[in-house]
Amino acid sequence: MVSLKFKIILLVFSVLVLLAISVPGVKAVYLSSGWGCGPYTCGCKNIFGAWACKVTCSSPSCGARCYCGPFEAFCQVWNCGTSYYEYRSVCSGSYVLYQQRLISGLCSGEVSCYTSYGSWTTYSQTYCGTSYYQYRSVCSGSNVLYQQRLISRGCSGGSCYSSYGSWTTYSQTNCGTSYYEYRSVCSGSNVLYQQRLISKGCSGGSCYTSTGSWTTYSQTNCGTSYYEYRCSTDGYYVERRLISEGCSGGSCYSSTGSWTNYQDCGIDSCSSWGDNYCEDNDVYHSRICYDRGCANESCYENSSTDEEKVQECGLSTWLDEYRCSGDWTQKKKINRGCSGSSCYEITEWENDQNCSLICYPGVLNEGCQGGTYTCNDGTCGFPLQSCSPSQYTDSGIACECDVEEGTMIKACNGSGSCLDVEEVCDVDCGADLVCQGLKPGDEYPGDPSKICCKGEKKEMPLPKWYEVSP
Repeated sequence: MVSLKFKIILLVFSVLVLLAISVPGVKAVYLSSGWGCGPYTCGCKNIFGAWACKVTCSSPSCGARCYCGPFEAFCQVWNCGTSYYEYRSVCSGSYVLYQQRLISGLCSGEVSCYTSYGSWTTYSQTYCGTSYYQYRSVCSGSNVLYQQRLISRGCSGGSCYSSYGSWTTYSQTNCGTSYYEYRSVCSGSNVLYQQRLISKGCSGGSCYTSTGSWTTYSQTNCGTSYYEYRCSTDGYYVERRLISEGCSGGSCYSSTGSWTNYQDCGIDSCSSWGDNYCEDNDVYHSRICYDRGCANESCYENSSTDEEKVQECGLSTWLDEYRCSGDWTQKKKINRGCSGSSCYEITEWENDQNCSLICYPGVLNEGCQGGTYTCNDGTCGFPLQSCSPSQYTDSGIACECDVEEGTMIKACNGSGSCLDVEEVCDVDCGADLVCQGLKPGDEYPGDPSKICCKGEKKEMPLPKWYEVSP
């Protein structure tokens, strides 16, 4: 049980305490003076001088209140807050201005807070740019379209903005159409006709032109140069001229040169006379002659033998003297002729007629339509011609010749008779083959300087002389 003394002491203490805190109202108020003020302390003490309460304001923009009363004693800190910056962005033309102002929380009066707003100041800015046109070129078929659109730039609501307008065409260019280009060029003696594609159009917003490779679609051969030939008017030269043909500058050309002497054909000439020799029972000598000139656009040289009679040996002659030699009648002959390169003259008997081959009617012998004659006193029993038997001798065969002229003067008629005929050249009588059937004195075929039958040279006709009165 608590002692009475203690209770009395406790009661006295309580009374004293109550008395100590019974002073009404604010004991003390300390206000800050704004930014940069130091710490402030307020407090209430009891009757004993002890702190009933105590508070310290150590931050700016704050105040402290001490309430001391009979029944209460407490301390209150009044914090009006700290100063800070408020920020904004505003437009100024094409610029965004970044601004700030100081918001200060302050105490005033009976420790009441109020807010102080500083002025807006610009601490930074951004240029938003200005509106402009953007340009481009695009293709539309073979056209280039030149287009523009407005890029709008500026400041609105404190922020930069950029907006894009629609593309509009303000101009256009036609790029043209593709086509072929043509040319002609030379390749050797040929003209090549060529083409290449010139491509035109629009690509990537620009006109373009591209050139293809040359290709040959046709060609013409111009020919090659050559020479033309002819004989000169005097016949001594082959002349020629150049026909120039070819390709130049992509076209065929042809030009004709002048005639010039190309080859000398020479003139007619003869070699020296050679040694004597025998021909046709006469003494001859000969030489080679050359006929030169131009014919058919080329030189020619024809050689021929020019013969000249040096000595006539004379003709063989028959004497009217006969004799028999077996069945043959022989006739005396003076043979004249040429041997080696000299004339000779020899008398000799030659068989004239085989009497055993001559038939006469009534006597039958092999191959004969009658009997045969024999030689007696130099003659046959009956002087028949030598065309019998008829079945062995064709009509037209020479049975008598003029050997000197080379002509046939008698011919068999095919029935055993030898008849007179017109005198013509005959190879069996010594005539040249080309003169067969021609008349003596006719022009020699192929050589107008000679005559038939044996190709003798023509003799120039002697002039006719007329007597003129004195």
